[in-house]
Amino acid sequence: SDGLFIFNAARDDVTRGDLVGVTGEVVEFNGITELSDVQVTICSTANPIPTTPISLPETENGELEQYEGMHVSFAQELTISQNFFLGRYGQLTLSSDGRLYNPTNLYRPGTPEAIAQADENARRVIILDDGRSSQNPNPIPYIGAGDTNRAGDTITGLTGNVDYGLITSNSTTRDYRIQPTAPVAIDRENERTAAPEDVGGRIQVAAFNVLNYFDTIDRSGASCYPSGTRSDCRGADSDAEFTRQRDKIIAAITTMDADVVGLMEIENDASGDDAVDSAIEDLVSGLNEEAGAGTYDFIDTGIIGGDAIKVALIYQPASVTPVGDFDTLTSAEDPRFRDTLNRPPLAQTFSEIGSDRKLTVVVNHLKSKGSDCNDVGDPDTGDGQGNCNLTRELAAEAIVDWLAEDPTGSDDPDFMIIGDLNSYAREDPIVAFEDGGYTDLIREFVGTDAYSYIFDGWSGYLDHALGSASVVDQVTDVTEWHINTDEPSVIDYNTEFKPQDLYTDSPYRASDHDPVIVGLDLTGGAYPISKDECKNGGWRTFTDPTFRNQGQCIAWVNRQERD
Repeated sequence: SDGLFIFNAARDDVTRGDLVGVTGEVVEFNGITELSDVQVTICSTANPIPTTPISLPETENGELEQYEGMHVSFAQELTISQNFFLGRYGQLTLSSDGRLYNPTNLYRPGTPEAIAQADENARRVIILDDGRSSQNPNPIPYIGAGDTNRAGDTITGLTGNVDYGLITSNSTTRDYRIQPTAPVAIDRENERTAAPEDVGGRIQVAAFNVLNYFDTIDRSGASCYPSGTRSDCRGADSDAEFTRQRDKIIAAITTMDADVVGLMEIENDASGDDAVDSAIEDLVSGLNEEAGAGTYDFIDTGIIGGDAIKVALIYQPASVTPVGDFDTLTSAEDPRFRDTLNRPPLAQTFSEIGSDRKLTVVVNHLKSKGSDCNDVGDPDTGDGQGNCNLTRELAAEAIVDWLAEDPTGSDDPDFMIIGDLNSYAREDPIVAFEDGGYTDLIREFVGTDAYSYIFDGWSGYLDHALGSASVVDQVTDVTEWHINTDEPSVIDYNTEFKPQDLYTDSPYRASDHDPVIVGLDLTGGAYPISKDECKNGGWRTFTDPTFRNQGQCIAWVNRQERD
């Protein structure tokens, strides 16, 4: 490299363009070569600064080292792939050739294609920093007055010095960064939408992770299930924060206007004698204040499982009505489903008002990748699926077999599995659902560029909608409403670390996951076909349901026989 970083602790008065003589000690600090304990002599001023044109992707990961400390420029268009750390550290993750996608959202884990995608992602990325080492910058860089940037927006002509080091102060990841020396202009390529795309259908089903919606405030003296102490309270830290969170969640749900909404990460508490004394009651009360009395109701499950959070179902009584009792799956019923790690799923059959056609909605929240499952022999194997993959895969297999028994007694083949499965589209748990006869409706209708979550700058979808064989042909369309993942976290409901507060009561950054919405025209009814007919090509002649292959046809018949 023709550049060198000088750690100028004495803060000698130097200006851009000065020619300086420097003596000091050569050291490596967080991976960057620098001179420390320096003495600086100014030799001349107003010298031209050489700028080296460079571009991404690198030919080999780490190639940017040859430009470390140098003044460079990118003539190419770079895409914002992540803005999570914008408010805290003044950073944006940029990438060449568009958005970065999680390899296991596109390819089976451990395959040459997935490995190649991970390598390509690493070679396409660089961090745009703000030239400051302080946290919580005020003002926040790279936003305009009353505006933000979104993942998918672009920057062209980026110019600055190549730096290297920790991505954030609490990270162990190091990468190359640009400390800009010229104004950064962001082109809005990914506009916000005021409402989700219209998916059609007489009935809409949505899945929405509401990011620890607790009406029990996390403060001194609080008591949350299961410990009965504050340690299990995961939501807002003050009444003001809760109001901010509540307003955003209500704005998002009422704008979606779905007939059935599966919720994840809502406080696991029970309703009682008071008018509103549980998180789900509080949320529905707020929705009805906004949308009109009686617009929404909820399935009153009480406490489910042993975690501080649970899944839940809300619905619009004008459109659908619950049929029979709900059911859940626990380890007692199937040891493959570890309910100490996964949240128990919730199944409820609904009947469409006016037609009596039925659909069983099953909302799920499987074990996350964020903490290990080493105590049950399920470590991160390094294939890209993260921690606890086997735990999620076994849960998927158990759910398929549980639903094959028609746990709600629906006597109807239409099942939809929704929720945060904490697995990307081509990972083992999703394949287990597909092998059980379910179709990934997002991949089917949205395609391979679908995403509902961004982690480390990689986009993909952890939030799913999977349909039984009989459901697929009844789906009118599917969409993901990108109100959360593309938005910087600094605009969320939290009040800490925000000397510049950009909060509004809009749906944007109501959570960290995007909601998924499915439109359906329910046809109802059962369809007589035998396994022999499936094998002899009869599956091709059925248009309602539409079987995608022989295996789906046989799986559907097997379930009917078990019923």
